Amino acid sequence: MDTIRSLAAAIEQTIDGPVWHGPPLREILQDVTPAAAFAHPIAGAHSICGLVLHLAAWSEIAHDRLRGQTHTSVPPEQDFPSPTARNASGWTAAQARLVSGYRELARYVHTMSEQDLVRQVGTSNGHTTAEIMLRGVIEHAAYHGGQITLLKRAVG
Repeated sequence: MDTIRSLAAAIEQTIDGPVWHGPPLREILQDVTPAAAFAHPIAGAHSICGLVLHLAAWSEIAHDRLRGQTHTSVPPEQDFPSPTARNASGWTAAQARLVSGYRELARYVHTMSEQDLVRQVGTSNGHTTAEIMLRGVIEHAAYHGGQITLLKRAVG
């Protein structure tokens, strides 16, 4: 499998699986109630919904960077966006944004060439290659998926 198809598949798999390290994000989130999504069971930690919106935002930022936008500075409200509402519809919207962001990013990656992967993309701390950034998006999802799992346990 070439690198493009492999990266696109891995981005899709972060949402729907299979992933080697445990459940994919949609499976982790499937039984999270709106009350649990907005709860803060650990002092100083983000809510599950906050992490979901953070992941969605960074899939969108990566997509923008691939299309030439640098996002040299990501303001806090873009890094951790606020939910549209703190209720069932807000939780549904957050999950939809996450799934949409990852799927749109994967679709875009499918259109890239191998040469696009070595292209430099602007980041908030300089430049990196598109491939390294995309691998980071995948790792970022695994990292926060683990945090969400721990928050689910803390909520009870």
